[in-house]
Formats: sequence, C-alpha cells, structure tokens
Amino acid sequence: MGISVDEFAEKNNLESDQVIGEKKISGNLLLYDVNELPEPFTPIIEGHLRLNALEKVPSGFAPSVGKSLDLSSAENLPDNSDLTKIKGTIYLNNLKELPTNFNVKNDGDLWLNSLEKLNENFPSDFKGSLMLPSLLDLNGNNTLKTQGSLWLNSIKELPENITLNVGGALNLKALEKLPENWNFSLKKHLLCENEKLRKIIGR
Repeated sequence: MGISVDEFAEKNNLESDQVIGEKKISGNLLLYDVNELPEPFTPIIEGHLRLNALEKVPSGFAPSVGKSLDLSSAENLPDNSDLTKIKGTIYLNNLKELPTNFNVKNDGDLWLNSLEKLNENFPSDFKGSLMLPSLLDLNGNNTLKTQGSLWLNSIKELPENITLNVGGALNLKALEKLPENWNFSLKKHLLCENEKLRKIIGR
C-alpha cells in the first residue's frame, strides 16, 4: 500500500486539503526529491509544479497547474491521468509511451524527448512548441500545427498528404525523403542536413 494523503501532506509541509484540491496552493509546489505520490493527487496550484524525481505517476493523477509541470523522470502516465488543466510548459522527457486518451490544452511547450511513436489520436494543435526529437513514427497523424517550433529530429520520411503548420523553427535533421504531396507553412528557419531537400523546400 502506498503513501496516504495525510502522510504525504505531513511529510511535505502541506495540508491534506491542499493535496486533494479542496484548498488552493498559492505560488509554486516544488517537490524535487519526491518519489511517491498518494492517490488521489489533485492539487490546485497557482504556480509551477516540480516533480523532477518522480518515476511512477499514480492512478488518477490530475493536478491543476497555473504554470509549468515538470515530470521529466516519469516512466508512465496512467490512462486515467488528466493533464488538460496544465497551463504552462509540460516536461515528459523520459516518457516512452503515452496513455490511450492523452490530451493537453496548455499554452506552453510540450517536451516528449524519449517518445518514439505517437498515439493514433495524438492532439494536432499546439499553442507552444512541440518537442519530439526521438520520434520515429507519426502513426497516421498527418496534421501538426504549432505556434512555436516543431522538432522531428529523427524522422527520416514523412507520410503522404501531411500538413505541418509551424510558427517557429522546424527541425527535420534526419529527413531523407519528401512525400510527393505535402503541405507546410513555416514562419522561421528549417533545420535539415540534406542540402537537396533544403533547396526543394526553399529554406
């Protein structure tokens, strides 16, 4: 049996009502060394939530965060977790697989540094940057729109009829082949090591 809400609150100088969202947490909640959370964990935090060391995210993880969420060591996200109430940047740098109904509505960036394959229903529209430097498979997601940058550093081939609307930089460093039919809009620069493709794209 894991840690209880009351035990967690006492250990981290919180009130039990704050842990379950019945009382708002003003400012940041910095839990850099925490490696276990109670169920439920549904705090309402005005500032940042830092959970840098947490590897296992509990069932029902659903915080409301006014700024950024750092889960950079997390190895899982349960299917019943909810990140739609995070407003700032979300760091999921160690995550290799997404939950079935993964969704975000944040205004900041989304970092998924270790993810190699997207879900079929992966969100298509992002207000910040989308960082997918290890991604190998778009898995049928043929539309990606970002107001910030889009990193697809490891993609070697894009699918037919893909649409990429990128407000920042587009990173396609490993791209070897362009599809015959694709649509893209790029406001800043293209990162691509294939000089021939750069000339075709015109950047």
